[in-house]
Amino acid sequence: MGALEILLRLFVLRAMAQEGEVILTSGSELRIPDDPTAVIGSIYNFALLGAGLLAFLMIVYGAVRYSVAGGNSSIQTDARDQITQALFGLLVLLGMFFIVSVVNPNLTRLSLPDLEEIRLPAGAIFVGGGSCEPNTAYPPSKLASAFGSEEAARQASSIINIESGGDPTALSMTDKCKDGNSFSVGLFQVNMIAHKDKIAECNQNIFEVNGGGTQGACLKRVEGICFQYDCKVADQKAAAYGACKAKLMQESVNINVAAQIYRSGGWGQWGANRICGF
Repeated sequence: MGALEILLRLFVLRAMAQEGEVILTSGSELRIPDDPTAVIGSIYNFALLGAGLLAFLMIVYGAVRYSVAGGNSSIQTDARDQITQALFGLLVLLGMFFIVSVVNPNLTRLSLPDLEEIRLPAGAIFVGGGSCEPNTAYPPSKLASAFGSEEAARQASSIINIESGGDPTALSMTDKCKDGNSFSVGLFQVNMIAHKDKIAECNQNIFEVNGGGTQGACLKRVEGICFQYDCKVADQKAAAYGACKAKLMQESVNINVAAQIYRSGGWGQWGANRICGF
């Protein structure tokens, strides 16, 4: 029994020394690891420990039964079988212990694959990245004829400032299909899928769209903002996509289309209005 006791103590020390175990700190305070793989490793270690202790208790129980059998051969035989089976189980556990301790310790070291962390600087979801104030390159006076009033023109200039920063060739960094093509373009970042009917060059069945939503289901979302949609430029439509994009990069076209959208429903269709609140 002395050898078995030593082996069991070694087994207990190994289980408690494994990385990521659940341990008792000073004051009997239970500390549980944050890493889920460490929790799984701890459960595995303690399962081995529990099985070893159970086998040891069965050996003791069998020995006691054998000792008090009083010459009853049937009880003695049953007790011997019990001890033999418990010893065999203990040898199996010690073999497993040897394998995970000496032969290949990595069997009990689980790890999760590294995930790329995506961090966005403030304002990075808009090409312009500006504040809600009129754009100097496209002041209200330049937009008044298209939007019909000084106040609407002031708001339009502020939307431009955030959406594109006044760059008529700006391509959206968030409104992108899975093939990498942007579908919101120009000063007001006009959505060429949602508003294709307003530009002849864009009304050419340019995109293949899958899933719900005008531009397809969202495939990548970060902090509530979709960065990739289930859409793509259809085969043989690359030239049409280029023509549509070029048309929307013309400032007069982009302004006129934006004015049509504004007159039909205000600024609600622009993400920049979440900042401006017009």
